[in-house]
Amino acid sequence: MLLAGLPLLALLPAVAQGEEKPMAKQDIRIAKTLQGVRIGTDVVPMVTDPATTTFPLSVEYFREDRIAPVLSLHSSVGVRNLFDRTRTEWVELESSTSQPDGTTIYETRVGAPRTYYNLDFRLGTELRWHINYRNRVLRGKHTRGNGGWFLSVPLEFTWSALRQPSEPTVKQWTPACFHGTLSLGVKVGYRYAFGEHWHVEASALYAPLRVVFNDFYYRQGTYIDDELQLNVKVGYVF
Repeated sequence: MLLAGLPLLALLPAVAQGEEKPMAKQDIRIAKTLQGVRIGTDVVPMVTDPATTTFPLSVEYFREDRIAPVLSLHSSVGVRNLFDRTRTEWVELESSTSQPDGTTIYETRVGAPRTYYNLDFRLGTELRWHINYRNRVLRGKHTRGNGGWFLSVPLEFTWSALRQPSEPTVKQWTPACFHGTLSLGVKVGYRYAFGEHWHVEASALYAPLRVVFNDFYYRQGTYIDDELQLNVKVGYVF
C-alpha cells in the first residue's frame, strides 16, 4: 500500500500548483525604479513653422520611482539645443518720401533669415499615473519598462545657457541677464519597450501656465503665456 501511494504523493505538488489563484488586480505594481538616458525632439515647431525651424533636439537623464502601485515620480535633467532659422531684427531704412499733406512714407527692408544655435538647460519632474498598466498585465500584454498609456502633471524649469550672437539683437554668446521659463501642464503619453533596454515614448503636453523670466532676446521683464509640445523620445534603461 505504501508503494502504491507514492505516485499519488508525487502528483500532489502539481495539483496544488494548478489550483493557484490568479494575481489580484490590486496586487499588480509597476517597476520599482527605472533610470536611463533619452534623446528626443518636439515636432510642434517643425510642423507649425517649417520655414524657420530646423531640428529641436534634447538629451536627458531620467529616473522613475514607484510611489504607489501604479503611480510614479518621474524626474529628468538634461540639455535642449535648438538649431533654429529665424529672421533677424534688422530694419534698414531704404528711402523716405514726403507727401503733400505733410506726412512722410518710409520704405524699409527686413534683414534676411539667419541660422543661429541655442542651448538650454532643463529640469523636470512629474507625477505619472500609469492608466492601463494593470489591465495590460491581466490580459497578458507586454508591460516591460512600465509600458502603456500614462497621464501626468509635469513641472518644468529651463534656463538659457548659450545663444549664438545675432547683431544687433543678441551681441554675445552668454545671456546678458538671467532668462528662464517655469511651466506647469498636463501630459498624456504612451511608452513601448523594444528589446531588453530600449523604449520609445510619445506624448502630448499642454502647459496653460508658462512664466517667462527676462526674455533677453527681445524684451525685459516677466510675462505669462501657454505652450504645446508633441514629443517623441527614444530611451535606454540601464
